[in-house]
Order: sequence, then structure tokens, then C-alpha cells
Amino acid sequence: MDTLDNTFSYILNYNNYIEDDVVRAFHEKLLRCTSFRPRELELFQHPELIEPVPKNETHLQVIYDGDVGLVGHWSCIYYINGILRVYDSLVGVLGKSQKIYVKALFPYLSESCIQFPSVQRQPNTIDCGLFAIAFATSLALKTNPSQFNYVPEMMRPHLLEMLLTDGLLAFPATSRRSPGRAPSNLFNNIALKLETNKQKQTEKKQKHRSQNSITSHSQNDNLNFNQNYEYVMEETQSIANNCTTMDAKRIKQNNRDRKRLSRSNKDVSIREKERNQVAKEVLRSNKRKKCHEQVVNSSLRRSKRLNLEIRQVEQERDTEAHRAARQDDEYRRDEQQRNTQAHRVARTDVRYRQAEQERDTEAHRAARQDDEYRRDEQQRNTQAHRVARMDVEFREAEQERDTEAHRAARQDDEYRRDEQQRNTQAHRVARMDVEFREAEQERDTEAHRAARQDDEYRRDEQQRNTQAHRVARMDVEFREAEQERDTHARRVTRENEEYRRNEQMRNSAARQELRSKQKDSWDLTVQNYLKNIKEGNTHPCHCCGNDPENETRCTCDADAIDEETVDSTEGVELNPGGTETLLDNNQDVIVLAPGEGQRPISLLFDEHLEEEHVGSAMNNTWVLSFNMLSKYCTTTSSEYRALVAEPA
Repeated sequence: MDTLDNTFSYILNYNNYIEDDVVRAFHEKLLRCTSFRPRELELFQHPELIEPVPKNETHLQVIYDGDVGLVGHWSCIYYINGILRVYDSLVGVLGKSQKIYVKALFPYLSESCIQFPSVQRQPNTIDCGLFAIAFATSLALKTNPSQFNYVPEMMRPHLLEMLLTDGLLAFPATSRRSPGRAPSNLFNNIALKLETNKQKQTEKKQKHRSQNSITSHSQNDNLNFNQNYEYVMEETQSIANNCTTMDAKRIKQNNRDRKRLSRSNKDVSIREKERNQVAKEVLRSNKRKKCHEQVVNSSLRRSKRLNLEIRQVEQERDTEAHRAARQDDEYRRDEQQRNTQAHRVARTDVRYRQAEQERDTEAHRAARQDDEYRRDEQQRNTQAHRVARMDVEFREAEQERDTEAHRAARQDDEYRRDEQQRNTQAHRVARMDVEFREAEQERDTEAHRAARQDDEYRRDEQQRNTQAHRVARMDVEFREAEQERDTHARRVTRENEEYRRNEQMRNSAARQELRSKQKDSWDLTVQNYLKNIKEGNTHPCHCCGNDPENETRCTCDADAIDEETVDSTEGVELNPGGTETLLDNNQDVIVLAPGEGQRPISLLFDEHLEEEHVGSAMNNTWVLSFNMLSKYCTTTSSEYRALVAEPA
């Protein structure tokens, strides 16, 4: 009720023109309260869609003359018994649009059957709609509008009150007929005749208080006007009440039956739908009418949705319609763009954004309780992340973020320990897979081989390994276990004949190489010795004690050594605490000089002379000849010992 009040509140402004929304509301009231079926106003532009009025039917409605969106003219038409009466408060003729509309309503009616009764004229140029509704109200209430003068000052408030209440209410008016003149009878109704006679008798009693026109402003006219207005209002209200109470149900039932009967015809139903669609489009072409329709529809829809069943049915219809509409790709794209733009605008509000985040978090947490949903989400996220990482910039930025976050997290000792434990456990579990273990070994081997290309890295690694192995071998158990492993591994590998042959070949080659090195070392030693002999003695003679810096040659003669001298030195240790043989017990090589500060030993006094002979079975080696010892002693200074070698 408040919505309608606000919609039609402009009626109370005396400078406003009565719009079609008011006329349409009045027609709806006629449909509810009477048996009349006024046609749609919008169809005046489409007369071919207008449903004609049967000849034997009574018809009442307000029609319009003019263009859409402009101020036109309203008139009231009333058809009964083959006669069409046009009640016009301004010109008294039909306009161009009205003629077309009337011709469509009454195609069988000739111009001679159209009458223009004399009615009250409107006092201005904007109250035509107000008077047309007043004329139609009087006719619906079975009264003749030609016999009344309506009060313009009271018509607008009365119209608003009638639209906001149930039923029809007669407009405030006074009688237009002269005293003593009977009103013209347009209706064959006994009850109305009785009421007319009663009104006639009452008017005769009040002759001296009657007035000729409402335009007079004398004191007597005002008094008569008030009395007549009260009387007319009482009479018209009683008629309206009788009509409402006695015939309301019958009229409504007749309207429903008549409409149901007409709609049973398929052609009539199709034409009615087309007329309604065209009328609705014409109505919504007016911005003001469209706004009014939206307000009314919203109010009605809101009241209907209070019912739970209606709301559920409506939701199902909307969902199904929306699903069908989204089958169109263009519609779906446009909808997504609209939704995205609306969502972006809404998220500019901080409160809305926070509330949305809370809702999404709670909904996501509830959804992840389902294992299947969680697995599907993980797969989607993994796939999306894999696609995103195909971009080099994204991958580098992600690596920087992860590295920085991991570095910050590892500042915590507890976190670092937990991470190490997790990694160790995960690595242990992963290595249970043979393929993973083999692939890991290949990667490590390849990486280690590449790293060992660096000499510095290789030296450092060898030092680390040697140090670690030395420390480990300090443990007796570890050393014994290592020896057992090596022995067992060597024994197992030597069971292979090919490996054994290869090992023998390697050992032979190694020995030959060692002997070759020893030969080279021996040749070099001999060359150095012969060179020193040519340069002269470098040590005192043990026989005469000749000073090496003395240029005088040693006069010692090896032949002069007598047996007494030899016997005197027998059993005497020449170098106490030093070397008594040319054969070094530690290195198995021949030592040519005893060392700094020690006296050389003659081969005659060497206790291990026989061990210094190299077996003749060794090829390409040098052996000592004892036959040359005497020559050595007689020809060479006694302060040196010479070894003359010859091929075996």
C-alpha cells in the first residue's frame, strides 16, 4: 500500500497530467469490481491486435488520443444496446487515434450509432484524464454522468483514495439538472429507478436550496452545495456498497469464466499473448512507466518470496534458465566479464574483501575434509604450477623466494634438525627402490668424476681420504676387518684365471720397470764415481792419513799391506754404531759410501760380501767380480772402494 501511495502521489499535484499508469490501475479495478473488460491501452498503436467487443456485450473504458511519450487527451466510451456514447470533457469529438481504436473495438458500428452526451467541461487543459475516470466511475455505478457537476478541487484526493482502497467510490458532485426536471434514464434497472424516484422526492423537498451551477460563489450556493454533496455521497456510496457486497463474487466468477472460455480457443490465446507482449513493450518504452513497473514487480515478488515453496520453485526455474542461457558462448563470456568487473569493484571495500576471504577460507577448509576433493585439488594445483614454471622468469622468481624463505627458516636450530631428520628418512625410504638407488649412484659417480677433473679438488680429496683412512686404521678391529676383506676379495678375484694372468702380467711389468730404474740409477752412480776419481781423492787415506788438500800423491801400496796389518784389524769393529756392509738392510741396495764422518770399509772386511753378489739368473743386470778386487786394492786409493761390474 505504501508503494502504491508513493507511485500515485503525483496525482495530488494540480499541475500534473494524469498518466496512463493511473488509467491502467483504474481499468484493473473495473475488472475486479465489475463485469466490464476494458482492453489494453498500449494496443492503440496496434489496432490489429485488439479483440472486438461482441454486439450483445456492454463495454466501458477510458481511451487515449495522441502519440506515445507526449501529452494527449483522455475520453470515456460506453457501449450498450448498439449505441456508443463518448463522454468527452474538452472537445466532444473523437481524435484520430481514438477513431482507429473504436473501429477496432466495434467493427460493426456505424458513425450514426456514436453519440456525444453533454457533460461537464474541464476547467483547464490537464484534467481530461481526471474527468474521464470520473465519468467511467459514474457509469460503472449505474449513474448518468451527464446529470452531475463534479467538484474539481476534490476530484484528485478522491481518485487517490479510490485507487488505494477496494471497490469504486463515486466522485464528489452536484446535480446539473434544473429544479423539477427528471433525470434521463439510461439504465433499465428497477433498483436504480427506485433510487431515482427516492432521489426525486428528496430533491422536491429541497427546491429552495438547489442551485443552477457550481461556478456561483454566493453564500446560498455554498450552503446548497454542501447539502447536495453530502446527499449525493451517501447515495452513491450506498449503491457502490450494494454492488460490492451483492455482486462482487458473481462478477469475479463471470470474468474468470468468460476469460477461461475465450482462452480455450488456441487462436484467441495466441492473439492474447501477442497483445500482452506488444502492450508490455509499448508500456516499457516509457521510462517512467518502466520504473513504475519495476517497483511494482519488485514489491509483488518480495511478498511472494516470503513463501518458502514459491521461493524454491522460483530458484529452480532461474537455475534451469540460467543453465540454458550459459550454453551460448557469447552470453557466458559477457556474463563472466560482468561478474569480474562487479567483483573487482566490490573488493575495493576493505570490509567486503576481509569478509570474502574469511568465507572462502572456511569453505575451502570444509571442502578439503573430503579426500577425493583434496586429491583433485592437489592434482589441479600441481598441473597449474607445472605450467606456470614453464616461464623462466616465474621459475627464477620462485626459486629466489623459496631460497630466501628456506634460509630464514633454517636459522632455527630445531627446524634445521627436524629438516635433516625428514630428509634422511625420506632419502632412506626412496633408496629402497632399486631404480632410484641406481640412478642416484650414476648421478653421484658422474658428478664426482666431473669434480675430480680439477687437480686441486683431487689432491684435497686424496688428503682427506688418506687422513680418514689413517685415523680409521688406528682401530685394531677396523684394521683386521679391512685386511680380512681385502684378503678375501683378492682370493675371490684370483679365482678368475683371466684376472690372475692379468695380475701376473702387471706384476712382471712392474718388476721390470723397477729393475730398469735401478739399472739407470746404478749407471748414474758409476759415472759419478769415475768422474770423482778423475778429479782426485776427496777423503783421507785410512792407511797413511794423507790430507786430501795435499797435492802429494798417496804412496800407500796395496801390495805392501802385510798379513800382520790384516790380522791386526780382524775382529775390530771399524765403524762402531755405523754400517759394516755395503748392503743396506733396509733398502736392499748397495751403499757406496758410509756417510759423512765415517770411514769407508774395504771389501776384504765386508762380512756380507756374498750377499752383495747378484744372481746370474737375472738378465740385463750387473754382478761383482771377485777377481777384480785385488786389482782394485792395488790400483785405487785406499780411501775409496770401487765396484767394477761386468755383464753376467
